[in-house]
Amino acid sequence: MKISYKGLRIRMAEKNIRAADIVKNANVSQATMTRINRGESTSLSILYEICKYLDCNIGDIVKFIYDE
Repeated sequence: MKISYKGLRIRMAEKNIRAADIVKNANVSQATMTRINRGESTSLSILYEICKYLDCNIGDIVKFIYDE
């Protein structure tokens, strides 16, 4: 199973928000943003903070891709 954060990048572009803005305003570390950019997993509490900042639901920013 892979994790896609494509929705996060789309939401950020729509709102003209940079990763640095999320780090600063959503209390997310730069290391976490790096993991997200690599498609690695992160905790639900971090995703919750990002969703609060972006005013969206987790399904708007994260998708699970299942290998067949």
